[in-house]
Amino acid sequence: MAASARRTRPGQVSAAPLHPAPIAGNPIAGSRPKPSASAAEVVQAYLKVQVAKLRSLEPKVRADEFDSVHQMRVTTRRLRATLRSFGMVFPRPAAGKVAGELKWLGGLLGEARDGEVLPQHLLASLEAVPVELLIGPVQARVQGHFAPLRASAREQVVAAFDSVRYAKLLANLGQLAHDPPRGPQAGAPARDVLPAAVHKAYRQAKRRMRRARQAPRGQARTSPCTRPASRPGGPATRPRPPARRPASPPARSPGR
Repeated sequence: MAASARRTRPGQVSAAPLHPAPIAGNPIAGSRPKPSASAAEVVQAYLKVQVAKLRSLEPKVRADEFDSVHQMRVTTRRLRATLRSFGMVFPRPAAGKVAGELKWLGGLLGEARDGEVLPQHLLASLEAVPVELLIGPVQARVQGHFAPLRASAREQVVAAFDSVRYAKLLANLGQLAHDPPRGPQAGAPARDVLPAAVHKAYRQAKRRMRRARQAPRGQARTSPCTRPASRPGGPATRPRPPARRPASPPARSPGR
């Protein structure tokens, strides 16, 4: 739900609460709140959809299906953003603990995703390099470098799925989606409470994006304080690959 901040300008939020689209297949009970629903009902409806999606993606990630890691990572970010953006609906102590565990899971998925994306970026950058400037089987070296890293990252994700920590995370998410502790404005009409929270998340994301665009390339551009991937519901923004430089032959030792 917080993802709507990307498509809505401040001052133009509809009074009607958002209706999350159900996942293909069996409809999710409680995922279509009425226009008169409370703030808690609307946020819970969105959580139910995202938790169901998280669960549905686990077997796909285990099977190494295409784009499953990316989709699961996006889902964890949407869940985190929702828990962080609507503190007036869910008490922050309870929501913050679950958000921290989602950050742990998202970090593991991020490592696995890097193993998929970075070699693709490097191989794409090599396409514009003249053949005579490439020394040896560069493409094979890139694949050979990242293949074990990707395999190791995937093993860590699968191991996390089998852990007690992940089981507790799913249980806590289910608790928040179906019977959460109530914040001070949980019972208020959604149309009176949620637009302001979405505006606040939008402004925060806009500031982070501005800092990220203005930061020079390198570590500062992808540091936690400027990383635009923290915007609610937004996709990950990855650092750009380094600028291409012609490969030069190895320097010869003196006397050779």
